Amino acid sequence: MKRIGARLAALLLILALLLGLTACGAAPAEPSPAPEAATPADETVLAEAVRPELPEQPDEAAVSEVSDALWSREDLSVEERTEQDNALWDDYVAKAETYQEALSALRGEPVENGAGFRAFTNAVTTGLLSGTKENCVISPANLYLALAMLVEMLASVLTGAGIASEVPSWNLDMKTKNNTGNAFIAIDIAQIMPRELFEARVNQLVEDLKSRPKAKGADQIYLPGEIEWNKRQSALDAGTLALTDAMVDNLSALSEMTGIQIDW
Repeated sequence: MKRIGARLAALLLILALLLGLTACGAAPAEPSPAPEAATPADETVLAEAVRPELPEQPDEAAVSEVSDALWSREDLSVEERTEQDNALWDDYVAKAETYQEALSALRGEPVENGAGFRAFTNAVTTGLLSGTKENCVISPANLYLALAMLVEMLASVLTGAGIASEVPSWNLDMKTKNNTGNAFIAIDIAQIMPRELFEARVNQLVEDLKSRPKAKGADQIYLPGEIEWNKRQSALDAGTLALTDAMVDNLSALSEMTGIQIDW
């Protein structure tokens, strides 16, 4: 009985091997025909968006770069640079006013310069302070708001000056008392680290920032206040200060209000 079982197992093993060899040598099966491409559904054609025609909005940053380049030209006299710079900014102001007027007419309500950013800031502030959203992070608005809050705490709350809306616009409402405050903070670096180490680390920070990729058309990366410092130095070297027509109008109005004569 054991021999019959062994023989039967051997026969079954040989049969399995033969079937395997037959399968390996068999011709490959013909590929199944590809299914016919489905007929695309009828597309719905939507009307093209109608965009209003508006005058080109001038780029203040681009104008600033041109102005900086103009004041760095040594082939022009101070009078020539002043004249060209005033013309440059007068052209910018005229284009900006034309754009704002067209935008106001389109919306049916006055639109101030920077209104979009103010609307965004108001919406963001409401969302951040409402406490209805968890882990609400809006960048860079969070950073701006944090810095603004810090300045407000130091320069208004701490000094007893006007808080937020209690400070009118110094440019648009010159007749009202400005009610601004100032805070000055002195930090003794030596209490934290040696002065030489601090200056070396500051220089490292400056070099790192200025080595970053530049924006298209930019010749260098400026640190906060660097452009104004360069203009100040140019004004000191030339002995004159370039003013736009808007600055002249504001200073003239301020002269009349205070009774202080300006010798232009």
